[in-house]
Amino acid sequence: MPQNFSFSQPVERLVHGDDVHPNHVGQLFIATMIGHVFDKGALLHKIYDWENYNVGYQMANAASDHIPVCFDNLNCTLDEEARNPSCLKVIDKTGFQLRSLPNGKMWWEGTAPGHHIEFILRRKCSKIVLFINHRPTNGMVKVKIDGKLANSTLPEGKLDFYSKQLWWIPRSRGHLREAVIASNLERKQHTVRLEVQNETRSEDGTFKVDFTGVSCL
Repeated sequence: MPQNFSFSQPVERLVHGDDVHPNHVGQLFIATMIGHVFDKGALLHKIYDWENYNVGYQMANAASDHIPVCFDNLNCTLDEEARNPSCLKVIDKTGFQLRSLPNGKMWWEGTAPGHHIEFILRRKCSKIVLFINHRPTNGMVKVKIDGKLANSTLPEGKLDFYSKQLWWIPRSRGHLREAVIASNLERKQHTVRLEVQNETRSEDGTFKVDFTGVSCL
């Protein structure tokens, strides 16, 4: 905003009148910002050569190895796995189940100690981010990367899915969070294993954990 602008009222009052809900100017501002995000997405889409993937991951420019890839397509067929860069390739699972809602939302869920899931990230990366749901009734997992405990990003390789809930929000509602589970890795394809632990801070003593995707950077 230009420095020489002056207003008869604080700038905050121009976009909303009650400190919470946007007025018509605030709605226009939000719409403009959303449009900006879509413009960025369209520009990023042009960077990729979607028609000429080789094993799903050949990019159109030399810097493609450093572009983050999000594996959030959890229900791929074998044919889709070969050509869709967002497919998460699960290679082993015991106890973990793929859950879904009518609106299309999907997640992997483990509910008891010993339940585990292992998947391979078919993209060279040095940092791995897991998208998890936090709840006051969730447990924790031990994370292994390529068969070894995750580095110092996670104390003892453990990732806690517990989070204290705000009193007015239903206890069952999860809050999607990004959790860095490994960093400073050798830039190559990695295998991730999550195993539900026999310990929990859950308010009701349950061990459930769930995640919606993983990002490779």
